[in-house]
Amino acid sequence: MELLDKDGSGALDDEELAASPGILAMRQQYDADGNQQISEEELSARFEAIYRGGTSWVSPRCQLLQGNRPLAGAKVRFVPEPFFGDALQPATGTTDSQGRVTPAVADEILPADFKGAEAMRLGVYRVEVEHPSVKQPHKAVGCEISNLDRGGTEPVIRL
Repeated sequence: MELLDKDGSGALDDEELAASPGILAMRQQYDADGNQQISEEELSARFEAIYRGGTSWVSPRCQLLQGNRPLAGAKVRFVPEPFFGDALQPATGTTDSQGRVTPAVADEILPADFKGAEAMRLGVYRVEVEHPSVKQPHKAVGCEISNLDRGGTEPVIRL
């Protein structure tokens, strides 16, 4: 909250949420009281729910769309939101012909029972995309990888 709440109001408004594309992408799930702002209590409740079982490793199956079309051959990087510090590591992958990607952290970061797997930790991420058709810098996009909502490990990311 300290990093995002620039006006010190105790809640994140639209302008402040723009600095966190991952939370902004899931705004409705964070804004429990529906007041269009996210309080520290709402953030805490969501993070506690995500990490109730620990910071699990998952193999998400994401789809990247440009407009309504799959974007094939894009290099995608999932960068943890800065407030996670070193707790989460970036995950990368390249989309297939259907715009699907299973982002993964470097193999040396994975625990022994996950070595060789395409996996990343649950969390809130900024999504960076490299592709000839994507203008740089592109609009900031984000996503939450979690087991809380249907499709939480199969997000559709729209550019």
